[in-house]
Amino acid sequence: MSEPEEETGQKPTSNSNPAERRNSLFAYLGHAIRLSHEKMSSKGNSDSAKQGWGRLMVAAIGTYGNLIKDAELEGIEERLSFLEEEKEKEQLKKRRGL
Repeated sequence: MSEPEEETGQKPTSNSNPAERRNSLFAYLGHAIRLSHEKMSSKGNSDSAKQGWGRLMVAAIGTYGNLIKDAELEGIEERLSFLEEEKEKEQLKKRRGL
């Protein structure tokens, strides 16, 4: 079992819950970023190998950022839905009171 699987206990694709799947992906991406950093910092790797690890790190960081953005947008959507429901409830109360 790989390090991220040990952290989460399962593969990201085996979970149907989007929030849990996202957390699993965060673990995998974090591992990829750490490994890329180690490989780029280590001596003995050729320049082309370091470039490859650098490309992987950039891609993983970009994907990580997109997942964070998606999580934040999901939170905003939930709060907006809650506020809209509350506003509808208030409007119904006002109509009944008139």
